[in-house]
Amino acid sequence: MKLKQSISLLDGKKQVAVFEKVIEMPCLPPIGSKVFFGNGIGSGIGHIVSSITFSESSGEYSVHYTLDVKQEAQNYVDYVDVRFFVNLLSKRQGFAPLWIEDEHESLL
Repeated sequence: MKLKQSISLLDGKKQVAVFEKVIEMPCLPPIGSKVFFGNGIGSGIGHIVSSITFSESSGEYSVHYTLDVKQEAQNYVDYVDVRFFVNLLSKRQGFAPLWIEDEHESLL
């Protein structure tokens, strides 16, 4: 089944971007599970499912993730910032920017 994947990129409490892509998945992932995009487990960041919605008009499920830059930065030895995650989502994991703060548009 084709599922719309939507990631809200946060920098602390401030939302800086929303990314989206549609992929084929065998089933709906459970809320709270971790989904890996790109090359899979061990080679990329996993995103935790925060909610799932269904649109009756389009007949489409949407899986929603929240990615907080400040929280994820604690998992890295090297310094990572918004630039790292915009690059990761758009260039390495194939997400299209649906919305991005003006100050970060140049990163695309």
